[in-house]
Amino acid sequence: MDLETLIQNIENQKFVLVLGPDLAFNFEKSMLKEMSNFLKEKRVNHEFHDEEELFSSSTKFKPFVFQHLPKFFDTLQVTEIYKQIAEIPFHLVINLSPDLMLQQAFETAQFDYSGSTYIKEMAAQDVEKPTKDKPLIYNLLGNNKQNSSLVLCFNHLFEYLSSILGKFELPFNLRSELDEALNIFFLGFKYDKWYFKLIMRLLNKDDNVLRQASNKEIENSSEILNFYTSEFGFFFEEELSGTEIIGKIHAHFKSANALRKPMEATIAKDQSTGGNIINVYGSNNTLLQDIQGNINMQK
Repeated sequence: MDLETLIQNIENQKFVLVLGPDLAFNFEKSMLKEMSNFLKEKRVNHEFHDEEELFSSSTKFKPFVFQHLPKFFDTLQVTEIYKQIAEIPFHLVINLSPDLMLQQAFETAQFDYSGSTYIKEMAAQDVEKPTKDKPLIYNLLGNNKQNSSLVLCFNHLFEYLSSILGKFELPFNLRSELDEALNIFFLGFKYDKWYFKLIMRLLNKDDNVLRQASNKEIENSSEILNFYTSEFGFFFEEELSGTEIIGKIHAHFKSANALRKPMEATIAKDQSTGGNIINVYGSNNTLLQDIQGNINMQK
């Protein structure tokens, strides 16, 4: 693994991190299978296709979406890997899982960011151009706070594929960042799903981009990995796991005192009262609070 090049591309905003659903359970469990197990515990009638890790499109699925899905996501914990990713100055992270744990990590640490979601029934909404100071977290397959955006069953998947392969395009600023990227790093995936190949094609139009992942945490056959190597030009790291690579990147930026820093309050002098106004901005650059009054600056 050429860590120096990875670091340089992150600093130059030419690095895109793509997260998959296996990251939520540290590669030990499938998120969608855990959803199904959660439903079984709650005695919710549903059908789940293990091989494709998709729910049935039957009407039995609807009550799960609206009543039980939020409860499942409430059980998820923001783990250390999400905290490290939030601290590393990535400018663009694409999430192919419906969770919002990375957003939670940003908000807990009071880091600025913009967030958006691709909604399959609509033309893609424009997004802010991502930067290191205000990165973009983009949920490509929906998020758990917007039920209409979720891609969890066959019907959802076909609607989604019809949109991305048809007349709809990804937001311009997101598409341009992918086109200009020198590195796209994939973390938290299995590669044996037929539909994942189509999504991979969506994210990899440029043959000059270096697509990297680790095969230490996955159990896919060599035949499947060879397909991604030959068809998409993937480079699979065999010595380090994906979490170890993120750890090394995090350690570099920490030693350089270059990890992401919390938003700072801006202090403006109130000319009319002689006091001070403190403006604290939230994760989407919205004003959270104004505290006006005299501040004793003496120790």
